[in-house]
Amino acid sequence: MKQLNQLLLCVLISLLCSCENVDYSPKSIDEGIINFNISYPVKNYASYMERVIPKKMTMSFKDNVYKNEVSVGNFFTSSVITDCNTKKMVMLLNLHPEKIYTTLNKKQVEQMLEDHYPTPEIITSPYKDSVMGVICKRHYGVFDQLKDGRDVLLNETKAIKIKNSNWGNQFSHLKGVLTNYEVAQFGLNMQFKAYSYEKTSIADSCFSVPNNYEEVTFDVYWQKMNEIFAAFLI
Repeated sequence: MKQLNQLLLCVLISLLCSCENVDYSPKSIDEGIINFNISYPVKNYASYMERVIPKKMTMSFKDNVYKNEVSVGNFFTSSVITDCNTKKMVMLLNLHPEKIYTTLNKKQVEQMLEDHYPTPEIITSPYKDSVMGVICKRHYGVFDQLKDGRDVLLNETKAIKIKNSNWGNQFSHLKGVLTNYEVAQFGLNMQFKAYSYEKTSIADSCFSVPNNYEEVTFDVYWQKMNEIFAAFLI
């Protein structure tokens, strides 16, 4: 009986030690959809708009191209297609029935960031976090001035295979994909945190502009977006 108990103890220790080194997070995510929750750390929006303020975002990606999409029922749908191969960005807005889009090259994207998105200093932490089951590096984005934004927590992973995914945002110093980040835009502080991944094939048409969209200048698009989000503010 004593030998049996010792054998069982050895087996248990062996199992615990082997499990300790197992990494259950995916090693490589090449294509699919990542779902994000949107929260609002700064409560500067009207309380009666709580039910309709955007709460979810989807990120569809493959071949180094991705599309972030936010929608609020039949009110509006906003999409941004970012091509990390050609350094081109397409912004679409569906206002039902008005449908518009604008296209920016790399230089125009850099000008947009300079005008509307202050760049924080990135401080890397030695700690890591698990986001949607993926181990992610932890960083902090620190702004010089409070008017530029709140200091924010950032999580970055290399498991999602999009090269230089942040070239078109203010976190371009980070080369991995962000699974948790916060931006101040259109008068709101919006935190995006990934909560699930869907392994699925993405059609090429996902990254194309539908024929019934009208092309406009960036200024027209930006004004429309500000008008939409102004409706949420106090």
